[in-house]
Amino acid sequence: MSDRNKHTLHRLLEDYENYSRKEGEAFFSEAAFRQMLDYFEEEQEHQKALEVCEYAIQQYAYSADFYIKKASLLIVAGLYDEAIAATEQARLYAPMQSDIELLYAKAMIGLGETAAAIAHLNELKIQASQEFLSAIYVVEAQAYSSEESHERAFYVLKAAVEANPSNVEAIERLGICAELTRSYEESIYIHNQILEVDAYNAPAWFNMGQAHEYLGNYREALVAYDYAYVIDSGFYRACYDCANLHLELKQYNKALQYFEELLNNFETEADSELHLLIGRCYIELERYQSGGLFLNQAVRLDPFNDEAYFQLGRLFAEQEKWNSAVHYLEKAIQIEDAQDEYYAALGEVYYNLEDHLSAISCIRKSLEFNEEEIRYWILLATFLIDAGEKEEALDVLEEADYIGLGTSELGYCRVACLMAIGHRHEALYRLGELLYEDFKSHETLFQIFPELESDPGVISLIASYAAG
Repeated sequence: MSDRNKHTLHRLLEDYENYSRKEGEAFFSEAAFRQMLDYFEEEQEHQKALEVCEYAIQQYAYSADFYIKKASLLIVAGLYDEAIAATEQARLYAPMQSDIELLYAKAMIGLGETAAAIAHLNELKIQASQEFLSAIYVVEAQAYSSEESHERAFYVLKAAVEANPSNVEAIERLGICAELTRSYEESIYIHNQILEVDAYNAPAWFNMGQAHEYLGNYREALVAYDYAYVIDSGFYRACYDCANLHLELKQYNKALQYFEELLNNFETEADSELHLLIGRCYIELERYQSGGLFLNQAVRLDPFNDEAYFQLGRLFAEQEKWNSAVHYLEKAIQIEDAQDEYYAALGEVYYNLEDHLSAISCIRKSLEFNEEEIRYWILLATFLIDAGEKEEALDVLEEADYIGLGTSELGYCRVACLMAIGHRHEALYRLGELLYEDFKSHETLFQIFPELESDPGVISLIASYAAG
């Protein structure tokens, strides 16, 4: 919006507020009312929009447009009976107008009268143009979705985009439905057909990205997200998902490029989450000063952003500033005390501070929340060995085995425990079995018990399997 248009709108809203406060009468043009309604809807001030709509109806009692708008706003507010009354009033001034009939069906769906709504929509399909037919299918899909018949909704939305590949609402809803039904392969096929007709359809590219990401086709997903954002530079979600996928794939420089694009081109200066994600990228790139700046901004914007405190803890731990790391990790836990990774990180920091009791306590806490994480069992066994509790370390591994976590990493951990308590013969026997089953994981042994790197018997046994 130009500065001039902004000024005009501001004056218009000011005039409206003045007259409505005084309960006086003022005449506004239909265009002025539409402008105000668009503004309040965009700002999601639906109650205010309804008030403007009522005022407009008082002045333009024979205008179907304002009754249609009123019905739409009442549906958003969940006032379905009143919405039906508004559509019936609109019909008096614009019989059989398509928008009115679709709103009537939506209100019926809201009331739970889905069978009646579908019957009404079926009548509308007779002699409907392809564009209107597509709009009918979108509302019909809403009826099925309201009954959680997502499979039926998916195929109705497929029909909607086949009837009109430019129907943005149908494409957006199809993407959501594909996620609910896990129909990703079919979604790719449908969206490929849309893109053959219109290669510059940004929502279709975005849905392609979503489907490919779920199926693990990450390169194709990144390309699709990028196309969606290039076509529509205002497509925040496409840029965000592209950035986030780069982050998950550990492509930190590319992730930064897209996250900073979001920061610079959208009104996200007050977005704590975005600053957090940028900070994470900088940590992974070992650019700690920049990471600290963004993470500190994240906690300033949201003092209860527990993950931002956690990442600050990570940042200081990476720099071996252990006391600062403890401070921020404890802050994260104060805000959210049910995150296993927070306790695990704090445990590792305490271990580096040689506070073995606190380290062991934290790792036990991690396991309370997530006993299936192998790394926590290995950390606990390692900390116990270093604290001189070697027998207890072995008991911990037997507990892990008892709950069904018999992995090779835990097997190598058991070998380290057996060596630590002096059961050398059993340890070497088990080591031979493990090397035969999973040679690649043997480095776990040295991570837990580094002294074994200079043990002739262990080194000889590993070398014999390496040669084989």
